[in-house]
Amino acid sequence: ESQHAILLRSHVSDYVKKPRLALDRHYVDADGRARAAERSSSTVEGTGPQKEDGRQLLTKLLNWDEFDEERDLKPGILLDYLYNTIIFAAEKGFPWPSVAVAAGFSHELLCETKGKTIEEAIGKLWDKCEKYQNKLNSNYLQHLSNYLLVTFFKHYHLYQFVLCEVREVDQTIHELEVHVPQEVPPLKNGTDVELWNYQQQLAKLSEAEAQLRNDMSVFREARLLKNEQEMNKFYMDLRFQNKEIIEKTEK
Repeated sequence: ESQHAILLRSHVSDYVKKPRLALDRHYVDADGRARAAERSSSTVEGTGPQKEDGRQLLTKLLNWDEFDEERDLKPGILLDYLYNTIIFAAEKGFPWPSVAVAAGFSHELLCETKGKTIEEAIGKLWDKCEKYQNKLNSNYLQHLSNYLLVTFFKHYHLYQFVLCEVREVDQTIHELEVHVPQEVPPLKNGTDVELWNYQQQLAKLSEAEAQLRNDMSVFREARLLKNEQEMNKFYMDLRFQNKEIIEKTEK
């Protein structure tokens, strides 16, 4: 027995000990899309997460690939179908080997009735009951048949829709970056409000002083550059005047 099977059996044993008033039901929404709605009236807090754990175990046991139920409802509905059969069999007191047989029975019936009329499907159910007489005792087989009649066959056309129709997906996906809050530092490392305000004032004064020094430095550099340019111009003019005087003297 695999580890997943052992875990699933443990999960089912714990699950059936908790009272539930209703099984999950499937329905078709206003757009004609197959959806699975959990109609559980459980009085036990935490049944929802526990069921999800069981579904994940069953997915691994069946060697199914991971799927996104938001984009593809079909595998999720089929998984619920098998999971609910297992829970039902366990609740009825089936020994664990018989629970596995009941799940296999339900899965085969689902596959073999694909595309069949409901009359043909019911005929398949009776044929499988005869075939499984040596695998399940008559009492368990009767319980299982009655369960399938009030669940699977009650919503037979929905299951056919899920099995036979290709669902058109029209989705828009937006990726959003989520920034989590920063970790709050210890309160003992905090600063008194008055001291913090004083520190902020000092910081502003220091910033203003630094800005003033920077402005003065820029002003000095600009002034020096201007003085240098004026001196250069003065010497150029003086040199030009000296040249004119020398030329006049030579004449």
